[in-house]
Order: sequence, then structure tokens, then C-alpha cells
Amino acid sequence: MFDYFKEVIINAMKTGAHKNSSDPTFQLVFTVVMILEQILTTQDYKLEELKVNEPIKALASETSSSELKVLCEKIISCDCKDQSKMKKEYLQSIVEDVYNESIEIKGHGLIALKRLVLSKDATTYEHRQYIFTIFKENLSYPDSYIYLAAINGLASLPVLGTECTNMVLETLCEEYTNFPKEVFKDDTNEMRLKVGEVLVQISKNLDEMAPTYKALLLNTFLNGTKDEDHLIRASSLSNLGEICKVLGYKLGSIVTEILMCVHSIISTDKHLEPRRAAILVIRQLLTGLGKDMLTVLKDDILVIYRTLKFLYENDGDDVSKLQTQLALEELNKNMKDLIFPQVKIDTINKVVILK
Repeated sequence: MFDYFKEVIINAMKTGAHKNSSDPTFQLVFTVVMILEQILTTQDYKLEELKVNEPIKALASETSSSELKVLCEKIISCDCKDQSKMKKEYLQSIVEDVYNESIEIKGHGLIALKRLVLSKDATTYEHRQYIFTIFKENLSYPDSYIYLAAINGLASLPVLGTECTNMVLETLCEEYTNFPKEVFKDDTNEMRLKVGEVLVQISKNLDEMAPTYKALLLNTFLNGTKDEDHLIRASSLSNLGEICKVLGYKLGSIVTEILMCVHSIISTDKHLEPRRAAILVIRQLLTGLGKDMLTVLKDDILVIYRTLKFLYENDGDDVSKLQTQLALEELNKNMKDLIFPQVKIDTINKVVILK
């Protein structure tokens, strides 16, 4: 990419396009210089590393455009500055935006802070606790735009390490369980559903670390299945299913409690959404377990089969019926894979020479 930038600047200087603002090539050069300025401001690069040191200096001295000249000089001055100091100044400017009274500027500051976190540079890592505190503080702000920006910001923090993952998951699980309903009123459900989505998103990226947070995540969503709002119950069940899928055989003995919860929802809940979500949990559980289904579920597998068969034959809701059919197919597939495992045949031909 940087070789291309260098070539664009050199070719423009050869043709004289850098002195003519009406030339289409001039606009391309201007765009290239803007991109370089952003890279040098937000990333740990120097002009020499980007291979555009000499072209930028030559462009600054030859161009007739004052705007382009200012940009080039800014790039050169940025290159001379201490990168760590420049990063801290950039972080400080973002923090000032976050504490601005204007909702638009505040929201933009939180989004910019999230981007800075995702860049994973040394300065951001050094101030990870400070950044976490800023995002957490804004969870209490009574505006949905700011709240969602803060939630998304927290969701980005696990890229900075296990310590951040611990803080973020504990904060979001607490937020999901004890959501401040009086703050958002009509938007309460929407905001709470978003917190659940973010928790699942983080969980999917945990990989081998997922069992460490098993109890925290499962208890959070199991608690949500008892909520008075049927949409929150449905969301909690859906999220519970996703966690089961991620954990697979690492679920352990808590699988019995999950199955009891699911059976209770299917049998007693008066709303369609939670019942559909409960059937989805069974399907996702079976998908996550795969060949380990019998090992983990043991005697519960017969109860699951009979429940699914009964629902398929007697449930009047088409969506529930479809979810039940898919769960039965997953169960059937797992059993076939267990009883008739695929045998890999070695197709390498060996040549034996007889003497």
C-alpha cells in the first residue's frame, strides 16, 4: 500500500499535477497525504518505515497548494515527535470529547476511544484501567446513543488481555442482571437485549478461556429466564443456547439445571417467544456437544428425545415445530456419528520392490 502511495506522489510531481489543484491527480495526491497523516497520528509508524520520507518533503517544498503544504508539514512534524507523547496527547483529546456536554461530541469520543482500544498500541494498554472506568461511567448516562457507545466500547476491551476480559464480563453480567429500568423506561428492553448480545459476542471469542467464565455467564442468563418480561426471557434463553454451543462438552453437571429450566419454560410459559427459544436451546446444546452428547447427557437424552417428539406431534405453532424438527435432526446426526463414525481411508499407494 505504501509503495503505491509513494508512486502516486512521485508520478504527480513528474507531471506537475501537484501544483494544479484542478487536476484529478492532485485530488488523489491530497487523499493519499490525508491517509498518511491519519496513519502517523494514530499508529506507531515513522516516515522512513512507510518509505515516503523523501517524497513528502519534496512535495511540501514544491506544491503551490497551501492546504497540501500544511498537511505535509504536519506529517513531517509528527514524524519528529516522540510517538509515545503523541499517542498520549491523542488519547487526552479523545477523553476531552467524552466529557463534553454535547451528546454528539460525547458519543463521537466514545466511538474514537473504542477504535483506539482496537489498535492495541502500548499507550492504550498502559491506560486500560482508565479507559475501562470511562466506559463504565457512561453506562449510567440517560441517553441510548451514549449507552450503546459505552457498551460497544466495553465489548472491545478484551483485546487488551485477560484482566480486561474479567472486568468487562463482570460489569456486563451485573448490568444485564440488575438493569436500571427507571433510566431508559420505554427503551429498557432494547438496551438490555443489546447487553446480552454483547456478552454472547465476547463469549464466542473466548476460545479455550470460555470454561473460566462458565458459571458467571450461565448463571446470568439462567436468572434472566425468570424475568417478568417474556421478551427478556426469550432473549436470555437464546443467549443461553449460544453459550451452550460455545462450551460444548465443557458444560459439565450444570447441564441438568439447564434442561430443567428449558423443560419448565416449554411446559408452563404462556408466551410463544420463550417457548420457541427454549427449543432452540436444546438444538444448540446438541450442536455444541456433537459426539459427546451421550457422555454428557447420559440418561437425560431419553427425556430430551421424548419431549421433542411430543412437541413435534402436538405443538400447534409452526415455528416451534420447525425448531423441534431441526433439534431432532441434530440428535439423529449425533447418534449416527457416534454409532457409525467416519473411517478415514489411507489412499497412499506403497510400491514394494522385490529383489
